[in-house]
Amino acid sequence: MPRSDIGEVPDSAGGVLVQMPGELAIVRRRLGIMDVVVGARWDADVLLADGTTARIRPITPADAPALQRFHRAQSEQSTLFRFFAPRPNLSAQDLTHLTTVDYDTRVALVVLGGGTAPSSPAGTGVIDPAIIGVGRFDRYEDGNAEIAFNVADSQQGRGVGSILLEHLAAIGRELGVVRFTAEVLPGNGRMLSVFDAAGYRVSKKADDGVVLVEIELDPTLHSATVMADREWRADVASLERFQGARRIAVVGDASRTSARILEPLRRNVARSVGEFIFVTLPDESCAADPTVIPAVPVPSAAHGVALDDAAGADLVLVASEPQSWPVIIDALGAAGLAGAVLYQSADPDRPELVAAALQSARRYGVRVLGPGSAGFRVTRADGTLDVTTIDLWPSPEGVSSDASGVAVFCHSAGIAATLAFQMRLRGIRVANFYSAGQRADISGSDFLQLSAGDPRSSVVAMHLESLGNARKLARAIRRVAASQPLIVSASATAGLLPVPGHKVRTSAHGSRTLDYLLGQSGAIRAADVVNLADLTALALAGLRPTTDAVVVESEDEVQAALAAAEFAAQGFIVEAVHGSTSLDAQAAGVIVRVIDPAGVGGVTSRVGGRLAISALDNLAAPTPAFASARRAARCLNALRAYSRWLERDPGALVRIPADRSRARTLLRNRQPGALSRDAAADLLACYGIDLWPVALVEDKEAAVDAARELGFPIALTSSAPSLRHRSDLGAVRLGISSEAELGSAFDHMRAELARLDPAREPLRVQRMAPTGMACVIRSREDGVYGPVVSCGVAGDAVDLLGDLAEIVIPATEADIENSLSSLRAARRFFDPELPRVDIAGVVSLLARVGELADDNPEVARLELRPVVVSPSRVAVLDARIELGRSARTDDARRHLARWG
Repeated sequence: MPRSDIGEVPDSAGGVLVQMPGELAIVRRRLGIMDVVVGARWDADVLLADGTTARIRPITPADAPALQRFHRAQSEQSTLFRFFAPRPNLSAQDLTHLTTVDYDTRVALVVLGGGTAPSSPAGTGVIDPAIIGVGRFDRYEDGNAEIAFNVADSQQGRGVGSILLEHLAAIGRELGVVRFTAEVLPGNGRMLSVFDAAGYRVSKKADDGVVLVEIELDPTLHSATVMADREWRADVASLERFQGARRIAVVGDASRTSARILEPLRRNVARSVGEFIFVTLPDESCAADPTVIPAVPVPSAAHGVALDDAAGADLVLVASEPQSWPVIIDALGAAGLAGAVLYQSADPDRPELVAAALQSARRYGVRVLGPGSAGFRVTRADGTLDVTTIDLWPSPEGVSSDASGVAVFCHSAGIAATLAFQMRLRGIRVANFYSAGQRADISGSDFLQLSAGDPRSSVVAMHLESLGNARKLARAIRRVAASQPLIVSASATAGLLPVPGHKVRTSAHGSRTLDYLLGQSGAIRAADVVNLADLTALALAGLRPTTDAVVVESEDEVQAALAAAEFAAQGFIVEAVHGSTSLDAQAAGVIVRVIDPAGVGGVTSRVGGRLAISALDNLAAPTPAFASARRAARCLNALRAYSRWLERDPGALVRIPADRSRARTLLRNRQPGALSRDAAADLLACYGIDLWPVALVEDKEAAVDAARELGFPIALTSSAPSLRHRSDLGAVRLGISSEAELGSAFDHMRAELARLDPAREPLRVQRMAPTGMACVIRSREDGVYGPVVSCGVAGDAVDLLGDLAEIVIPATEADIENSLSSLRAARRFFDPELPRVDIAGVVSLLARVGELADDNPEVARLELRPVVVSPSRVAVLDARIELGRSARTDDARRHLARWG
């Protein structure tokens, strides 16, 4: 990189801090070596409480002028609260001290937003930052740091202080800080309330005219809940602004693609609420030759004139070519624009165009749907706002516009049209509909947060083509599913394969992990788009089967018997099969009635001829019909599983007592690679997991000495990784009860292993665990799901069949036990006729492993093997832990996704 591109400032630790252009990356350089200390993980876009966006990032010396302007705009009282003395201006020395930090012992963040304006031509991405909040901490002894923050008077009540505290706490934990302290004037109620409301363990005491505050930084269930609730409210506020638009600009150009988008869009908006302004950009915005388009486009005067008519729009619908996107958002953003829909797909060869558009959107607080979106359709109090490119919307006769419908989410425009068609076939009323396309910004999680509690929809249906923040998605699904059916289908690519135009990670886990995540969170899993529509129709009818009994009725005995067999195959108990008098004489169909204590039930299967519709008065909608008994049985089975999930007491998300600060100290500054057994034992002990001691021995005498210390009976095993558990190769001897027996076993094993272990690895001596079932417990940090914990019965079940129960963290104890019950070898855990095992101990151990992995994302892989489960205890005999570099996108701070 050219020297002129790098800004250097002195480093209090003895080197220099180097600020590089583009993505904020501050590195410490000592002895000619670049050591990264701050990067994109500290630089984030965030949603404030009112739904507008802001940017939070580390402070740099270049922020000195903006910090001075921020300080001068503060009231005398705010300055007094911050500095404990009047200070109308910051001196040059103050500015240097406040903006030059080492990002280790001293950390400071600024929040930018609230009217930030461009200082150069629109679309260039160069801004003159307006600071609306500053937060910092200074470490003064091991594990302790003093925190302070200051929020602009004009920005009070928007959640800036809470965001600063969350991000500073996350950075503090990363750097080994366990406790924040603060001295606060008694009159500074706002700062005290930020501390109290964060959910951390806080203690306060008065001392010499100030309030001394201590904040323990270990996250608690309460702090996680507080953060999730704040995130939820901010997302909802943001999208309510987005879909509540009254003045809407439609921007196209002269390209053929734009014309194809505008044709159906014009028809739909003509029937929508709101004031629409149509703008056509000049021809040069459609230049086909990418070599003549700068990397980040600069608007021409003609563009500005064309967009003048759209000034003041709440929402802009962009059908024009991608190179115009940042131009349009920059031109309209400063006048109060809340949202933009990008209909054309992103060019995979020009990702900088999407990045520039999103950068402009975040600067002005604009939410973006797309690129590649089919638009959205929402039911509002004043009517329907339809800005989709879909002509296939269902309009069932006789259904009131006030009737409850379905909220639908998908990605690509093609799937959007298919979903609309399937809903139309079944006469399903679509209350709300979002097509996120390649989802540079608005995602399925955002949609779910908006849909929760919406009185206009009683069912949510989603089709996923890719996964972004899977942990946030799981939280949102769990929250929505607790109050209404949420049905999810997914493409084979979701989480597994790259999707053209989607800037997402792929998972090393198979599709089974997605199934576990959805089931654990309460979603109803659909096989495909057709099954999704079938399930939606059934759920909208209000069916919630809580029992297994059904009655099959048909005038055709053969069809009735075939239908009964299909329902029996799904685990239903068919109480009766008989002729029906409720069907039309010309109908050839089957009615299946659910015997339900609540009196709710009814599903119709069409097997030929006319549709047979059962009109049951106690259903919310006409009973849906299916093309086959098999489809009907599978749908009813899925809804029965959902009813049982609702009935189950899920409990609270696991949060066990642990020495998390010691765990962070043990892992801090460790390089990627395998931990020694002693280091692994120390880390496991922080979470209450006892690793049984083992002795490595080279000769018989050492083996006998170790056995005397550990106590007989003992196990003798090879320490070679490839042989450690191979009893079939003579690498394991169990139940050795005397010194003579040990000596003989040692000689025999050495002879047996001579041809298998040329390196002559030491042998292992370990005290025998109580007799029980051997298990394998693993954890793996995944780029999509975060930590995934698995458990199975050791041996062929795991090694050959891959029979592992998976738990996506965080989870409840009920989630863990339910996952264990899905094993093919589940009888080994739960069958009362087999030897009893300590199920509670296994669940507790899995919860502890999950906590360890969740708290420490640098733990890339963990394996406990064998874990011996007896009737009264769980013994962890061996462990392997491998560290990597954390790349988790979901952590203990709120932030929006970045494109790329």
